[in-house]
Formats: sequence, C-alpha cells, structure tokens
Amino acid sequence: MVTTYRYDQRSCGRSTGDPLYDVKTAVADLDALRAHWNLPQWIVLGHSWGATLALAYCLEYPSRVRALMYISEALMSHGTLNITAIKTRYSRLLNNVISQI
Repeated sequence: MVTTYRYDQRSCGRSTGDPLYDVKTAVADLDALRAHWNLPQWIVLGHSWGATLALAYCLEYPSRVRALMYISEALMSHGTLNITAIKTRYSRLLNNVISQI
C-alpha cells in the first residue's frame, strides 16, 4: 500500500503566499510538509521544476529520504545525468556528496 501526497507550491495552483521565494524556501516548505504528515522518511518524486526541487531536498536532507524519483528535468541530458550541470547548480550542497556519485 502506498500513500501519495501532492501539494501546490507557494503561489501555485490553490496555494497562497508571496511568489518571491528561493529554492531554500521551497525545500524548507517541503520538509515542513513531511513533518506535518508525520513521516520520518519518504520517497520524493519530482517532474520538471519539481525534479530540481526534489533533488535539492534530497541533498539537503538525505536521512529523511528513502528514494528519489527524478523525472524529466533540465539536468538530464539525452537520458543521462549531467554531472557538470549538477555541480554548477548545487555546488554548495554537493561538496561532500559528488565524490560518491
């Protein structure tokens, strides 16, 4: 049995809030939802911009993630993960992680 949680990010869909926020805020919002739903760990799925957000979340909170489902994001290049793009976008988060990929 699987439970799926879906939400609208700030200022998207039925959500309210100031549209001026950054990835750090979006990651914090996602973790606040995890805590609200009382989930010690979860599988994070993202598509397009959501894939970038899911990856950023997983890199920020690896112990809170069981798996990442990363679907059709710009960091994918011809079906393979573009490590150079990841290093550029997430260099602060990847200082200790990239060597393990």
